[in-house]
Amino acid sequence: MRFLKPVEDAQASPQIKATYQKIRKQLGITFVPPIFQLMANYEDYLLHLWSQIETNLETTEFSQLSKRISQHAEAVTNHWISIDPELAGLAPTLTPKEIKDLKKTVAGLTAINATLALVTIAIRENIKGIALGILKLDKQAAKNSYTTETSEEKTAYDLMSIREKSSNLSPTSQLLAPLTGNQSLAISRYSQFFTAVAKFMDKLLKTETYLTRRVALEELILNLVPQIPRPFSITYKEFMELTQKSPQAKHIAELTFLLHDLFPAKFPHLVFTCAIMTHALSPSSSILSKKA
Repeated sequence: MRFLKPVEDAQASPQIKATYQKIRKQLGITFVPPIFQLMANYEDYLLHLWSQIETNLETTEFSQLSKRISQHAEAVTNHWISIDPELAGLAPTLTPKEIKDLKKTVAGLTAINATLALVTIAIRENIKGIALGILKLDKQAAKNSYTTETSEEKTAYDLMSIREKSSNLSPTSQLLAPLTGNQSLAISRYSQFFTAVAKFMDKLLKTETYLTRRVALEELILNLVPQIPRPFSITYKEFMELTQKSPQAKHIAELTFLLHDLFPAKFPHLVFTCAIMTHALSPSSSILSKKA
C-alpha cells in the first residue's frame, strides 16, 4: 500500500509554500516536481535538503555538470538510436515557427531533467546507508508492496500515487509524470509529437541496447556526484530527527524507497527522452537509418 501523497500548494504550510516558490524560481519552471511535493510530507527534511540543493544550483560548476549529462545523452542518441518512422515523419509537417517553439520547450525539459537526474542520484548516494538501515530495522516495511514489487510495478508507482486515475492518462502525461505529477505543461498544441515520443520510448525500453546505454548514463552521473561543489550531507541521526516529527513518520520507509529507488531511476530515462526529442527535430532525423 502507498501512503504518501504529494503536498500541493493548497495544503502546504507557509514555509513549504515559500520553498515551492524558490523551487520554481531556481529551476525556471511553473510547477513543483513530485519528488519535492512528496518530500514535503517531511517538512523539516525538505527544508534541510532544499537549502543544500539551492546552494548548488546557484553555482556555475553545478550547471556545467548538468550540461555534461544532457550532452552525453544527445551524443549517444545521435550515434545509435533509430528514429521511429512515425516520429521522424512529424518534423517535416511542422512549420518553422512550430519547430522553433518545440525546440525551446525541449531545451527547457532537457535542462530540468538533467538537473534532477544529478540531484536525485546525489540524494540516493547521500542516504544509501540510511535507507538500508531503515529497511532492516522496519521489518513491516520489508513486507510492504513497494519494497517487494516487480520492476514493472515500481515503474508505475509514481502514476498510481501521484495521479488518481492512471489508466486514463495520455501517453504524454504518463511519460512526464515523474517530472510534472498532476501539473500539466503547455504542450497540448504539439500533442501528436509528444505522443509519438512517448510511444517510441515505450518500445525503446524493451531493447537491451537502450538499457545498456542508460546504465552507462547512470554511471556517468554517479561519477559526477563527487564533483558537486557543495555535496549533500546528512547523518542517520539528522535524518531521523528531521523526519520523526512528521505525522507521516511511520511511513519513513516509503520515503526512502522514493528517494533511493524510484526517482533516481526515472530522470536518466527522461534525459534520454529529451535527447530523442532533440534528435527528432533535427534536419537529418527523417532520413536517419542507423539501427539500435
